Amino acid sequence: EDLSQALSILFIRILIAGVLVFMSHTIFPFFKDFDNHISKSIPGFDQIDDIILSIFSYKDKSDTRFLDIGSSTCRLINKIKEINDSEFIYGIDPEVEFEKFGSQKISLQDFTETDFDMITSVFSNNFIMTDRTSLYKEIFRKLKSSGVFVCFEKIVEKDGLSQKINQECLFDFKIKSFSPSEIIEKQNKIKNLMIDHDSDYIINKLTESGFKNVHMIWKNLCFAGFVAWKN
Repeated sequence: EDLSQALSILFIRILIAGVLVFMSHTIFPFFKDFDNHISKSIPGFDQIDDIILSIFSYKDKSDTRFLDIGSSTCRLINKIKEINDSEFIYGIDPEVEFEKFGSQKISLQDFTETDFDMITSVFSNNFIMTDRTSLYKEIFRKLKSSGVFVCFEKIVEKDGLSQKINQECLFDFKIKSFSPSEIIEKQNKIKNLMIDHDSDYIINKLTESGFKNVHMIWKNLCFAGFVAWKN
């Protein structure tokens, strides 16, 4: 059983690192303008940092321990550091190109720090091709008993009509910044790399992983944010 668990952890570690590195090189080969591109692809993206900062205010103290998974350009990390000078604020991302922004090139499983007050993951979970419970349990393990996990994910609707309307509205949003061919090209690149779930699935998986108080805090078309308290 111990060997099986160790192999499962190794598999997840390799998978997370490999998929995110591949994603960065094939889908986002423009690291300098990364945040601007994402803001033009996800409606309401600029609201997300403010939501996270508001939740962070509940944990804001001199030795707050904060971790951002998939920190890319450290946009969020830098905003956290503007209001808190704790030495325990970390951003991790397996893509080497993001090291120049301050991200540590290391996987979640290899990151040895624990007892975090808050962990965030902004649109990284969809690219992890494994049972979501394994990821959530690892995050749960790294939190203090009073800790909180905040994640934002691309979601699907259970109802076909609602999903169709959301997708059409999203296309209308993207067409303001990209050509139809650019939108289709990106969709073709990521369709086999992403796994999207409905909001009930995500909430259920977070609950199964041990989180006690889980709810959706934000939604805009095909995207949603969730807050999960450990206790």
